[in-house]
Amino acid sequence: NTFCSTTQGRSYGDPHLKSFDNATYSFQTVGEFDLSKSSDGNFEIQARQKAQSDNFSLNTAIAMNVYGDRLGFYAEDAPSRNVSPLFLDGQPIQLQGRTYFLPHGGTIRLTGRNYIVSWPSGETMILNNGGSLGMNFVNVTVTIFQCGSQTYSGLLGNANNNLNDDFNGRNNNQTPPSYQAFSTFGNPMMQQASILAEKEYLAYLSQNFAEDWRVNDMTTLFDYAAGTNTAYYTDRSFPRVHLTVADLNADQQANARRRCETMGINAGEMGGCIFDQ
Repeated sequence: NTFCSTTQGRSYGDPHLKSFDNATYSFQTVGEFDLSKSSDGNFEIQARQKAQSDNFSLNTAIAMNVYGDRLGFYAEDAPSRNVSPLFLDGQPIQLQGRTYFLPHGGTIRLTGRNYIVSWPSGETMILNNGGSLGMNFVNVTVTIFQCGSQTYSGLLGNANNNLNDDFNGRNNNQTPPSYQAFSTFGNPMMQQASILAEKEYLAYLSQNFAEDWRVNDMTTLFDYAAGTNTAYYTDRSFPRVHLTVADLNADQQANARRRCETMGINAGEMGGCIFDQ
């Protein structure tokens, strides 16, 4: 893999997603979803998004297949009481030292507040354990290689260097509404579209597109406490309302931007930060 280029996908905040092909969008949904999966099945990441109010959610747990090892990270709703957020094949694990070696060749490293999971095939994921004001959540950064025979699917897209098909659903079986602004954060295409068209597009993402990538009891990688399953964490009526940055007045937008700049947010994630504020 020395000569391969890499690309990153992100799920962060309440949640904003950046696909491997740099399409960016808000994904205000509640449930458990496929973030990314390789065609050989040795790499898979799922996210659990939990409601925090009527109109935004957060990633509260991440489940992974790391070359045959089922790993779970629970910022909230761990399947059993445990001082560590990590579970391996349903059992809590502690990091001994700074690196934990998984049975099938993967590793977990703890660096500050970040857990770094590495696959033997080279993919990596950074789990940033966030939380404030009583909300526990996790931000995710996934890095994959852009060469070789692997193909990828999921909410983070197919990594084919074409952002235009990242929202077509599983196996390209759904065509999004005609509104094709691949950012809800002020991309020039969005600025030319009506607020109504943007909200129609957000509704498509949170309903049809989301449904295509929901996991079920057969495909889930998560661990569950007694009396819970993937349906327990699903709410198809969410969000109750679709909000956009355009719902803020100029002063609110300016104040939010100043707060984000003070926090050191980079330009690529500034729109998402303003939305969150």
